[in-house]
Amino acid sequence: MTTLKSLRIQNVRSVGDEPQVIEFLKPLTIIQGPNGTGKTTTIECLNYITNGALPSGKMQSFIHNNKLSKKKKIDALVQLEFINFHGVFCTATKRMTASLSPKTDKITTKSDEFTLAVRGANGKLQAMSAKVADFNREMQNHLGVSSAILNHVIFCHQEESNWPLSEPKELKVRFDAIFEVTKYVKAVEGLKKSAKEWENDLKVVLAEIPLLKSANDSRVQQCMLREDTKTTVAQLQKEVNDELKEVKQLEDELKAVRKESFEVVTLEGASALICKEIEALKDSVLGLNVEPFKGTREELREKINQSLESCEMMDIASRRESTKREEVSLNEQLKEKTDGVNQLQSYLNKAEANEMIVENYKKECNELIAQGQHVFGINGDGAVFISSLEKMTKELEAELKNFDSLQSFDRRRIAEDLNEAKKASHENELMNNINSREEKKLNLNVQKLEKKLKDVTEKSEALTSDVRHLKVRLSKLSQRNRIDVAVVSNQLQGLENEAKVITELSSNNVNIDDLVQGVEGLSIDHEHAFQKLSVRFLANRLKKNVREAAENGDELKNVEQEVLDLKTKLNELEGAKIIFNKWTGFIDENQNCPLCDKKCQGNEGHSIKEKLNIANVEEEILSIKERLAEVQKTEMNLIFQQRVKYVKDEISSTQESIRKENDISRMEADLTRQIENLERTVEQLKVDQSKLELELEEEKKKLQDVKTELDQIRSKRESVKSTLEQKHKALEQLETNSRSERAKITTQLNDRKNLLDNLTKVFRKLAELEASTLDKAELEQKKLSLNEEIERIRRALNDCTLTLANCDNQESQHRVLEDQMRLFRTRDRIRALMIEKEELGLEKRTSANELNEKEKVLNKKALAKRSRIDQKEGRLRELQNKLKEIEVSLRSESMKNAKSKLYQKVTEKMVYQAGIEDLKKYSKVLDDSIIAFHHQKMEQINQILGDLWPRVYQGSDIETIRIKSQAIGSGEKKKSYDYSVVMVVDQQELEMRDRCSAGQKVLASILIRIALADVFGGDCPILALDEPTTNLDASKVENIGTMLKDLLDVYNTPDNSTVRNDLQLLVITHDRRLVDHLYLACRPEFLYVLSKDELGMSHITKKTALNDGTFAY
Repeated sequence: MTTLKSLRIQNVRSVGDEPQVIEFLKPLTIIQGPNGTGKTTTIECLNYITNGALPSGKMQSFIHNNKLSKKKKIDALVQLEFINFHGVFCTATKRMTASLSPKTDKITTKSDEFTLAVRGANGKLQAMSAKVADFNREMQNHLGVSSAILNHVIFCHQEESNWPLSEPKELKVRFDAIFEVTKYVKAVEGLKKSAKEWENDLKVVLAEIPLLKSANDSRVQQCMLREDTKTTVAQLQKEVNDELKEVKQLEDELKAVRKESFEVVTLEGASALICKEIEALKDSVLGLNVEPFKGTREELREKINQSLESCEMMDIASRRESTKREEVSLNEQLKEKTDGVNQLQSYLNKAEANEMIVENYKKECNELIAQGQHVFGINGDGAVFISSLEKMTKELEAELKNFDSLQSFDRRRIAEDLNEAKKASHENELMNNINSREEKKLNLNVQKLEKKLKDVTEKSEALTSDVRHLKVRLSKLSQRNRIDVAVVSNQLQGLENEAKVITELSSNNVNIDDLVQGVEGLSIDHEHAFQKLSVRFLANRLKKNVREAAENGDELKNVEQEVLDLKTKLNELEGAKIIFNKWTGFIDENQNCPLCDKKCQGNEGHSIKEKLNIANVEEEILSIKERLAEVQKTEMNLIFQQRVKYVKDEISSTQESIRKENDISRMEADLTRQIENLERTVEQLKVDQSKLELELEEEKKKLQDVKTELDQIRSKRESVKSTLEQKHKALEQLETNSRSERAKITTQLNDRKNLLDNLTKVFRKLAELEASTLDKAELEQKKLSLNEEIERIRRALNDCTLTLANCDNQESQHRVLEDQMRLFRTRDRIRALMIEKEELGLEKRTSANELNEKEKVLNKKALAKRSRIDQKEGRLRELQNKLKEIEVSLRSESMKNAKSKLYQKVTEKMVYQAGIEDLKKYSKVLDDSIIAFHHQKMEQINQILGDLWPRVYQGSDIETIRIKSQAIGSGEKKKSYDYSVVMVVDQQELEMRDRCSAGQKVLASILIRIALADVFGGDCPILALDEPTTNLDASKVENIGTMLKDLLDVYNTPDNSTVRNDLQLLVITHDRRLVDHLYLACRPEFLYVLSKDELGMSHITKKTALNDGTFAY
């Protein structure tokens, strides 16, 4: 439980530099002082330190004045030490500063840093600054109560202490703050508003989902078409790559065949030359006509050398030498010319091969042209065909571009129409929502007007009924007035006689029963005066007045207490006398101590008898009996005095009643005027009723117009929706037709482009081949010239041979030897040529004709493959273009995020639906919880009031008090309440405000604050009462003191189950009588007295006794 320990105040209000400290006691702390000494400052400081609430005038009036203290700067301090509801010691400190500006002479105030120190588990204080947390919120958390409880219940200011019996509007504001109903009502309204907003958002999402679904379906179709196209492209690409590989293999094979053909032709030329040379050598061998030399070549060379050394052979040798040189030169020329012939033969073979390739290309070109003429219907050959094909291709490209532009225009036009339709649909939806809201508003207005009309009608009927009741009441009041005047007159005379009788009885010390008999006898003498009042009624009334006087008289109560104390003491002494006599007899008989049963030794028994002092006890008993007789006599005198006083008071009261009879006449006049006013009000209400009926008719007419317009809008919405669907279908049909038509044009264009590309390639290759092909006739002419040169060289060689033969003829022997040597050489050359011919390997190679045939076949296959590749590449380019178009379409804004947007909107739809359902559930649960919480708390409050009131209130006129709450509105609007404090009198509830006395008002306010503190602040059982006896007379002051004492007794009762124990009460008052009463009744250790010195500074002094001379009155 929260407990206040101490409060330190410095430089606040009239408290100066010297800190003033208040240590709070439990259960009661009393602070007393004259008016103006600063008692209420304590409440203000407690409010400020716990809740941050400043009094009127704010901080500038709260801090001690700089001019009064004659200081430029004042540092104010409010520090509270308390035990929080967890049982932890805390210290809260708030510092303030007021500075006086010397230039402007203005006071500037500011709050310094606030700190809250909490004692941790290790016993050390851990400080927390307001810079890192909300100080007021932390204080409320530690105290365990809300701001409203602190302001209106625990630390309630003197001016607001009786707020439970204030005006209904103010009472409602305070109870709403305590129950925190407004916050929960706003939460419910916020939930409903959020649900409404989400419903509107859900409508928008539901309208967007079909469009997004259509776009997503288109995207899915495009994606599937893209995947199919990619698959086809991949397949075509694979086929093209396979075809290219086959073409490459054919070209490689064709190159190999051509290379091999070239080699075979070259080898055949070389073989022919070798054969010719061999034949020539064989002819020369036959021309030698010599026998082979019988011996080795070296022996023959030696003989030749010997022959050459002779003189005759010198000239022959010289001629032979020149002839040989010529022969060598001619052989070189022959070799050169032979190589030239071989090269020309190679060129001729290549030219023949090129001619075959050119023929194939021409044939292919003619086939392509024939195909184009057949397919495209183009007349002409060669360049004319190509020119026409190019022109047709350009026309198709222009047509495709024009088609795309037209399609784009149509697409934009339909998209604009679609957007217009969507816009019209959206506007229609907005108008529908607006009209729906207008319809609801008009329905609400109609309901309000009908309710208002009903209220006016009921009010008019009620006022008419009131007029009738007032007239009846006026008649009864007049009759009652006449009767009461006679009765009160007789009653007054009788009471005067009764007062005389009581005076006589008082002087003769008669008792109350004799007085009753006297009144009964007196009633006989005044039988005619008291026709309406019975004797028993007067007797009972007199008894009641006497009893109340005895209960309320301070002196009589003191005497009664003294009588009770004396009787108690007398009983105790008489009991002690009996026990002492028994003990004395026991000692005489047994000589043992009666308490410890120990044997008495010597004079111990006599000593014990002396200590018992029975004689003194008897004397004291006689003294108390005498005092008791005197006090009882005094008590009887006081009782009779009180009786006389109350009879006189009753006489005065009766006289006052007589005076009030005169007011009844005025009341009659007031009732008459009130009846006239009510009749006028009824007439005015009838006029208002007519106006409301007219206004209701107008609102109904407006409502009917709005419904008609709403029906038209809904019909138009269906038309717009149908138009929107048609536009969507038209757009989809346009897209389908455009794709089909474009694919058709693209196919035609690609076919022509492929044919044109193929023809261009063929013509380019023909041009290359024709440029690279040599003139075959020229090559033949060059070959013929070279063959003639070869024949001439061979003839020259034969001449050289004849020349050498002539030399040989001149020198036969030498010639024979030379011929034999030549025969050796020629045979060696023939053998070498034969070996060279065998090394050529012509027998193992394919013939040139076969290779040429093979080359033609391979070339034809390669051309066929190339044609198929070109066709597939054309188809591939077409598909790739189509794939690009699909990619562009998928990258468009409508397609790009269609799936994610659809998922997002579907998710939003599900979230909105679940959220709306949850919000409605939360709203209903919170609404029901508010009502249940309110009913529960009100039952707890009224239960505590029902338990405390009979224990504390000493009167019998009010059975109990309650707080009555009534819901404003009905149905879903049962969230706001009107409050009133009622008292139960004779089992009937009456509103307590303006019907109770000042004491009852103070007691009811205190008990209501206690009940509220117990229910809403059970962890903080603290209550501060600031001037609870304001405007009360002396008897009521003591009643309040007694009530507070009884209240503390109730809270401190161990078996109390209705309210919590350990109430800490703080009473701040200027009334010395209340302080005396509370101090004597509750016996606190000390109390505090406030006073002011000559400088106007407040000082708080701790006093421990009431008889201290420093107490102020």
